[in-house]
Order: sequence, then C-alpha cells, then structure tokens
Amino acid sequence: MTNMSVSVGCIVAAMLLIAICGCVAPSGYPPHYRPGGRDDMVALADEVRARLASDDITGSLPLGVSVEDGVIVLRGAVPDEITRARAVGIALSTPGVAQVEDRLTVW
Repeated sequence: MTNMSVSVGCIVAAMLLIAICGCVAPSGYPPHYRPGGRDDMVALADEVRARLASDDITGSLPLGVSVEDGVIVLRGAVPDEITRARAVGIALSTPGVAQVEDRLTVW
C-alpha cells in the first residue's frame, strides 16, 4: 500500500469511529430543555397551563402550575387517577419540559 491509501484508510476508520461513538449518549442526555433563565421557565409554565386549560378533561379543573428549581410542579385536586395521569402526561408532552413533579391529589 502507498502512504496515500494508508492515510485515507485511517481517515475513513477514524470517521466511522467518531460517527459510531459520537451518536451514543447516555439515556436522557441531553435534557429536552435547558432553561435560559427565569423568564424561559415562566413561559414554559404558561404553556403547560394553557395546554391543561384547553384539554377536554383537565380544562375545567383549577390546577396550579409553577416552577421550582427548573422543574414543572403540578398542584390541585383531580377526581381520579386517570385524570391525574392525563394532567402529568400533558405537562410532560409539552415541548421543553424535561421533568414534572406531581403534587396532585385525588378527591
């Protein structure tokens, strides 16, 4: 082999290694949302609040949405576990939400 073919082979092998290793990341990394500041988190809580209010099931419930240490916190009372799961699911499915703390109670 010539020096040129060895260099090309090394480059191709290095690129493959980088592609394989570079595409593997620990589960949950990077987080879906990295807050840029308090205003971003307040806006995110507002979005969760709006989604809950527009839902057929959770819309009539007085649910509280706040942010504590970068985590969306749900508060309030719901009639059953299904409604509780739906509220948490809506919050978690909101783009940018990485974690929800469920402080909902069932009546």
